[in-house]
Amino acid sequence: MDNRKEQVVITGVGLVSPLGLTLKDFFTGLIKKTDVYRDIKVFDSLKAVNPKGMQVEECSLDYRPEEIILNMGECAIRSAIADRGLDTDSLSNISLVFGSGLGLTDQLYFEDKDIHYLSSLGERLCGRLGLKCEIIYIANACCAGSQAVCYGVDLLRYTDTDLVIAGGLDILSQAAYAGFQRLNAIDPDGCRPFDRERKGISVGEGAAFFTMERNTPDLNKNRKVYCAVTGFGMTNDAYHVVQLKPDGLEIIRAMDEAVQSSGLSKDDIDLIVAHGTGTAQNDRVESAIIRTYFNEQLEHIHVTTPKGAIGHTGGASGAFGIATAIGSIIYGEVPSVTNLKTIDENFEIPLVFEAVKKTINTVMVNAFAFGGTNIVVICKSINEESHG
Repeated sequence: MDNRKEQVVITGVGLVSPLGLTLKDFFTGLIKKTDVYRDIKVFDSLKAVNPKGMQVEECSLDYRPEEIILNMGECAIRSAIADRGLDTDSLSNISLVFGSGLGLTDQLYFEDKDIHYLSSLGERLCGRLGLKCEIIYIANACCAGSQAVCYGVDLLRYTDTDLVIAGGLDILSQAAYAGFQRLNAIDPDGCRPFDRERKGISVGEGAAFFTMERNTPDLNKNRKVYCAVTGFGMTNDAYHVVQLKPDGLEIIRAMDEAVQSSGLSKDDIDLIVAHGTGTAQNDRVESAIIRTYFNEQLEHIHVTTPKGAIGHTGGASGAFGIATAIGSIIYGEVPSVTNLKTIDENFEIPLVFEAVKKTINTVMVNAFAFGGTNIVVICKSINEESHG
């Protein structure tokens, strides 16, 4: 079966975020700049002074990392399937593609044997959900969630898979927090992407999953379709373990691959959901890349990022970028960059200070990971009406 020219669409969204457990709650929180920056309750054994971040309160009752991450994943996947509105038993070929990072490493703080590593999460989540499907695990740091979606696109285009459930999940990790502290990469006052006074990231957690299918006349007629994932680009800097390559050439190549594989031009992009970590170097490099690649097209483009609101969610961050794109498309509004007070004078890009009402048709979503991986995804509206 040759499905390479068929359009792949997102038909269900399931979220567990510090801003809420639905797409509407998440996006409303972004628009309203809801403050969820708190003391981290689960870091009882960490020696850090007053660790803070963005925690999913509903999932923090059980302090065992293993149970938290399973609860988050189950909740988000179950919500995405329910949002899709069709019994998965009617489909024979389902794939679960999920990305994650270091969160489960923290189980070592609680026990010293029988550790269930991240590679086993898929089987255990499917067991909880009663799903029978192919399982693909992607452990590619901050790109894992968006890369899972890209992998899902390829499965639908090149195999006989009928339905893909793809996304990312990660939990607050003491091990990761300690590592970021060693890098002096945590801002004690909260994440301030692209701000002149930015000092680093805030840590967050959550899960974002999507049901994905090939678009057909019957599908588009009988149920809501959030957007199409029209193309993507994947490259690697091969430069440094934790730093972006300053010239940004591989990120530009990923952007160009994403646009060209979508059959679009740079003029078609309405919104960029930036990686926007809030670190001094990453924001400087990303803003320069956006300016270089788009240049005069920036006159009609907005740039935002969700990390000031929800923190850096690790392996889920790319998926939350896609959720931000979906929210902008269906609600017709661009959220501001939370905590952006004074833009760095070196950043000549159209960052959003206050939410903007605007029809959004096409969104570029950036995700960059330790190890030099760059993932750029294009999400495009296929309907004139929003889905509310």
